[in-house]
Amino acid sequence: MDIFSFLSSMVFWPSAAIFVYVFLLFPLLMAILAGRRQQPTTQGGDPRAVTVIVPFFNEKKRLGKKLDNCLGIEYPADRIDFLFVSDGSTDGGDKLVTACDDPRVRLLRLPENQGKAAAMNAGAATATGELILFTDAGSLIGQTAPKAALPHLHDPRVGCVCGIYRNEMHGKWNAWKASSAYLGVEMRLRTWESATWTAVGGTGALLALRKKDYTPLPKGVLNDDFVLTARQAAAGNRVIYEPGAVAVASTPPDVSKALRRRARISCGNWQMLSCLPKLPEWRSRFAAWVFISHKLLRMILPIPIFALWAGLGILAPVLFCVLTASFAVLLLLAGLGLRLNSRLIESNPLGIVPLLLLNFFAICQGTLQHLRRRSVEW
Repeated sequence: MDIFSFLSSMVFWPSAAIFVYVFLLFPLLMAILAGRRQQPTTQGGDPRAVTVIVPFFNEKKRLGKKLDNCLGIEYPADRIDFLFVSDGSTDGGDKLVTACDDPRVRLLRLPENQGKAAAMNAGAATATGELILFTDAGSLIGQTAPKAALPHLHDPRVGCVCGIYRNEMHGKWNAWKASSAYLGVEMRLRTWESATWTAVGGTGALLALRKKDYTPLPKGVLNDDFVLTARQAAAGNRVIYEPGAVAVASTPPDVSKALRRRARISCGNWQMLSCLPKLPEWRSRFAAWVFISHKLLRMILPIPIFALWAGLGILAPVLFCVLTASFAVLLLLAGLGLRLNSRLIESNPLGIVPLLLLNFFAICQGTLQHLRRRSVEW
């Protein structure tokens, strides 16, 4: 074995080990632990006052549905109110909120667009309930979701409660299939983590906590839901996922928008590291392990993937050339399809392959956005 083959194997196998651990071993360990050492929460007591906070920016097309969805929630009417926070919207959506004749619905308008984190901070400061429940304008929560989620907050060990996020049914589209498959695996994994002790990441579709526990988010933070929940986990509190609290995406997936969202999340992943305590300061070792395995290692996955690719080029050059040429053609076709009509990818049975490749490059794009300090607010 020459020196190049030796060095490439030294890079190839550790990179492969990271890949296998993140996507196979860690989920398997969590499934085993969740089955053997579940930690139930202490629930009970009367329903406590909750303010449902909906931050939004230019969401006129979806606010009507969101208002109806909120008013249909099954919860004592005198214990719940709804605060819609407009982050300087300019599309007239604010009027839909002010036109609502239900006295429980209020509008808080920020004078200019400052980003979702600023809207959430303003909403939390204005909330009147003992509990606050954040939900996105683009998701519809189940009518009984608050009844299922909020009782967990009677347990003093619980810092946050999250709902299970799903996609609305759009069965024939590859974007829906890919997104739904990812969400299904992700929600299952987070549920296992919270059953064992705590999850770390949250979901903005449905996230509840005590008002007194809310710490204002730094201005411009992108992954607000993750920062809120990870702070709780780092402090030694539990982040619970409640299977009975479901939130559903209210609009069909769009390939271009989904890729931009993936790039935004990737950018936010790196940004959030400055918003969280350093790992030695985390009070829960379990939470720190979950954070490393579920988040940090995923964030650096482009590095081992490129290392695997480079190693393959040295160890098996013919296979490397064939695969590289194949992926290049698929990416070219995918880019052409997106430029002409995204349905060319969404309706093609083989479209899932270029979608995965485009998703990977969106993650890399988000990392570059962070390195360039580009501003992405919503």
